[in-house]
Amino acid sequence: MDRGLAARTADFETNVPGVFVAGDAGRGASLVVWAIAEGRAVAAQVDTYLTGSSVLPAPVRATDRPFALYH
Repeated sequence: MDRGLAARTADFETNVPGVFVAGDAGRGASLVVWAIAEGRAVAAQVDTYLTGSSVLPAPVRATDRPFALYH
């Protein structure tokens, strides 16, 4: 745990094999769109972990950060 957040790899896996974390538990409080994107990415990682491959989309990685455009 780091600042109350679960430590994870770029593929959302914790140091416990087969345990993945996404959304607020791994990133901290953020926008719901990030939680949704991470949920989809984790689904692909879990599919790969369980079956060896996945055709599910993984739109983000755990190391991605949001950016803002200012006008």
